[in-house]
Order: sequence, then C-alpha cells, then structure tokens
Amino acid sequence: MENKFKQQEHRTFDEGLLLQAYCVDGLAWKGNKIEKTTDYPATRVSSSLFKVESSDNINIDQDTSNNKFVYAK
Repeated sequence: MENKFKQQEHRTFDEGLLLQAYCVDGLAWKGNKIEKTTDYPATRVSSSLFKVESSDNINIDQDTSNNKFVYAK
C-alpha cells in the first residue's frame, strides 16, 4: 500500500519540515501546492523540506514544475 500526497495544498508559516517518514514502505509526494504564509512568525528553519529514514519505495518529486511553492499575499 502506498501513502500518497498528490495534488494537495499545504500551508506553512516557517521553513521547517514538510514531510518526515520513518520505516515507511511506499510513499509518493507529487504535484502539491505549498503556500508560505505570514500568519505566525517563523519558528524554525530546516536544511531540507523532507526527511526520510529507514524507508523503501519512496518517490518524492522535488521538481518545482510539479510542486508549486507560493507565498501568501
């Protein structure tokens, strides 16, 4: 069974992790819209948006033409 995060909208106010997976078999991240908001002050900064450990069959599409990063107005 694959965990799918496709064609979804995510809102975040800081630069932290968007996805953390541990011991997962089957995960897909593609075609998502990530909106950076100013609702709250940023509290953390991460060197990567995704953290995957001890997992198999992971497909994270980091192509910005498929995953859209936008800033709230």
